[in-house]
Amino acid sequence: MKGLFIKDFKSMKQQKKYFLIIIVISVSMIFADDLAFFLGYIPFLLSILTLSTINYDGFDNGNAFLFTLPFSRKEYVMEKYLLALLLGSVGVIIDTVVILILDLVKNNSLIENNFMMILMIIPLLIIVLSIMIPIQLKFGAEKGIVTAIIAFLLLFVLVVSVIKILESFGIDIMERIQNLNIGFIVLIFIPVCVIVFLTSMNISFKIINNKEF
Repeated sequence: MKGLFIKDFKSMKQQKKYFLIIIVISVSMIFADDLAFFLGYIPFLLSILTLSTINYDGFDNGNAFLFTLPFSRKEYVMEKYLLALLLGSVGVIIDTVVILILDLVKNNSLIENNFMMILMIIPLLIIVLSIMIPIQLKFGAEKGIVTAIIAFLLLFVLVVSVIKILESFGIDIMERIQNLNIGFIVLIFIPVCVIVFLTSMNISFKIINNKEF
């Protein structure tokens, strides 16, 4: 599995323009005080790089050669999920460091105001990756993007519909989430994220095992 990580990091090194764009946009958002978008932007953009490595592996029928090397298909799938988590975690760490620095410079309790948002990014990131990786493995680059857009649109419609239904009964779900205890949120989201993540990984195992290269 170590060799797979080295391969993917080397392929990501070729995407210097992508990293430059991320840095430029991130800096512009910080100066514009658009911290809410910035906090989600970095982790998601970094973790999405995992999908580019899947595309890179399949380029010019590269998987036919790749899977002749001494690793199992299960290890290949596990590496993609671990890579996505690693990159997403780096993004969350960058978020935290930037907020801490701005908090020290501006002295306006930024870390207190944004800590909950940083905490909420982690489960959202896991859910998004759990949807995206199987889709990418199943459909590839072009069809995968279209399928992912449809999936997220359906998810968005479902979430909005649930919120609207709850509001019709006088329940403001967003206000209640903001008032929840951090410990309670962690206690709820950890098992949910673990179940979603493991289910997604098992689906990806079946997808990659049924593929012929």
